[in-house]
Amino acid sequence: MFNASAHNTAAQLANGFFSFIPILPPNTIIKNKQYDGKTPPPSVLWRKYQKQLPAPSDWQAYFKKYPNHNIAIITGKISNLTVLDIDLNGASATALAPILKDIPNKTPIAITGAGGLHIYLPFLPIKTGVEYPINKVFPSLPADTPLKLDIRSEGGYVIAPPSTHKNGSQYIWHPMHTPLTEYHKNELRFYNNELKQRLLTLIDRQKNTPQQKNWQKIILSAHIGNRNNTATQIAGLLLKYLPPSHWQSAAAPLLYAWNKTFAKPPLSNKELETIINSIAKKQKRHY
Repeated sequence: MFNASAHNTAAQLANGFFSFIPILPPNTIIKNKQYDGKTPPPSVLWRKYQKQLPAPSDWQAYFKKYPNHNIAIITGKISNLTVLDIDLNGASATALAPILKDIPNKTPIAITGAGGLHIYLPFLPIKTGVEYPINKVFPSLPADTPLKLDIRSEGGYVIAPPSTHKNGSQYIWHPMHTPLTEYHKNELRFYNNELKQRLLTLIDRQKNTPQQKNWQKIILSAHIGNRNNTATQIAGLLLKYLPPSHWQSAAAPLLYAWNKTFAKPPLSNKELETIINSIAKKQKRHY
C-alpha cells in the first residue's frame, strides 16, 4: 500500500529544501530479527544526504519502494536545522508546559509518538546525540524535572510526522505551532533570543571544555608506530598526578609494567627513561 501521507510530507519538505530520508517502521523484520523501534534505522544509505538534498526522482522512488515507511529529517547545515529532543522520561505531558510557554508559536514543534517534543530551530554548531542539562536551556523547569534533553544537529536526524512510533502512536505537528512543512529552510528564525543565548552558552562551554581522553583505549593501543606516543601520554598522566617524590618509586615502575604488558613489542628501558626524563623536566616547572 502506498503511503500517501509520507509522500506528501516528503514533497513539502523538498519544497522547503530540507533533506530527508525514509526510515524503517516498527515491527520490521531485519535478518530474521524484529526491529524494536528503539533506534530507527534508515531504509537507505543516508550519509550523502548530509551534504546533498535528495533529488525528486530519489524520494519519489523511495516511497514507492518502501511503502508505509516512516520519514526522518536530517539535521545540521544541509537543512539549516538544530532540533531539541525532549523526552518525557516517565513524566506526564503536563511537565512540558513550562517549555511550551517558552517557545513562540512560529517555532515548529512536533509531538513525538512517545509524547515528547521535537523543537525545530535554525542550525547551531552544537554536538549531536549528547544529553544536555535541560534546566540550563529551560530554567523555568523545576530543578528535579525528570525530562531529558538531547540535541540533534550536524550528523543527526529526527523522526518526523506523520511517522508511527513503536507504541502505535503517530508523530504530529503541534496544533498551536507552525509546522516545519510550511517553511523554507532559510526562513527559520529564533523567535526567543533568550533561548538562543542559552544554547550559545552551551556551545561556548563545549569549546572551552577539553576533550576527555579514552585512557583504556590508549593503554591498549600500543603497537609499532604509536608505542612512543602512547608511552609519552601515559608518562605525562602519571607525572601530572603524582608528586615528584613518587616519580621514581611509583610512576616509573608503573610505566615499565605497562610497557611489558601492553606494548607490542615493548620499548627498551632506555627509551622509557628518555621519555620519563623529558616529561619530568617539563613537569618540574609547575613545582
